[in-house]
Amino acid sequence: MQTAAKCAERQGVSAFERFHQRLFMAHFHDNLDISRQAMLWRLARDSRLDVPRFQQDYTDGEAYQAVLHDYAEGVAHLTPARTLPPRGGAGWGADDVLLT
Repeated sequence: MQTAAKCAERQGVSAFERFHQRLFMAHFHDNLDISRQAMLWRLARDSRLDVPRFQQDYTDGEAYQAVLHDYAEGVAHLTPARTLPPRGGAGWGADDVLLT
């Protein structure tokens, strides 16, 4: 669905917002299978997108690559989380201090 959203985004902010809203309604309210291409084409049409352009953007692979790029960029900026034992548990001493 991220690829489809990228395709809508390529048609402008307004197009993206219309498609995004319709995509969420289809999935969460209407219980439609948004994993099917035919459903994505229908939602693009219902959202008043340029459907041939949407389909071309979806199948040419550039939007998919943009999604992968966004994912990789997000992962690169994650701060690792640390799991510490509970206070007073094994591994904690009286002078242990958690520095952040």
